[in-house]
Amino acid sequence: MSAASLDGRTYLATSAHPHRLAGGAQLTLIFEDGAVVARGGCNTQRAGYEVRDGRLLLTGPMMSTLMACEPELMEQDRWIAELLADGPAMEAVDEQLTLRGAGSEVVLRVLARD
Repeated sequence: MSAASLDGRTYLATSAHPHRLAGGAQLTLIFEDGAVVARGGCNTQRAGYEVRDGRLLLTGPMMSTLMACEPELMEQDRWIAELLADGPAMEAVDEQLTLRGAGSEVVLRVLARD
């Protein structure tokens, strides 16, 4: 998978391990114009990225809005930021994307694409 093949796609998390997805909140990753945007139900986080050797690597710090939300949503924001900052390994099969790193795994499916 390359950065170009991710661009214009939105993925929705369907499962995570060992983290449990926050009830009532969607976790989405949006890839657009060389940036990944993470929305975990509270804050919106964004950073530039590249794909190298099967890993998703951030090219700068993760910028975030600073809303205060329920603790479960704040924890989900922290967890996804940590996972992305770890340079997770990526596996893409059909419409599914799996990220593994920082002792965690998240499975996402394509929600939309340009």
